[in-house]
Amino acid sequence: MRYTIILIALLQPLFALSQESAESRKDKIESLRIAYITKELSLSTNEAQQFWPVYNQFQEELKVIRKNRKLDIMEAKINFDSMTDVEIAKMIDGDFQFQQLELDLRKKYVEVYKKVLPVRKVAKLLRAEHTFKIELLREFRNRQGEGPPQPHGK
Repeated sequence: MRYTIILIALLQPLFALSQESAESRKDKIESLRIAYITKELSLSTNEAQQFWPVYNQFQEELKVIRKNRKLDIMEAKINFDSMTDVEIAKMIDGDFQFQQLELDLRKKYVEVYKKVLPVRKVAKLLRAEHTFKIELLREFRNRQGEGPPQPHGK
């Protein structure tokens, strides 16, 4: 609950200015994510100097994977109705390949993080990334008028 309140407080300014450019919103989200991770990990100066370059490299590699996937998705969306079953099957396989690439990258960087941070802080990082994403989506949905997500079965 404490994390939710802190994250909502951090995200309020982001959604207040909905007329901003997409790039500006991305920059703000990135800044909020960095601030949230910094707070959650309580990195020492030495840890921060070692961690942030590694984390930034991870983000860059992840961005490349996701950009390539986004291009595939856009092409499939445009051409879906005219695609053959073989092409659709290939698209499905491509989605699994994308998920595997992302998983492999995450596993690779967890091992690198363990070299610069105590394993407890690596676990906190994974939890902080997950919590930030959930709260960001929740805040976005609230701002879009959809309300909070409902638990399963309701």
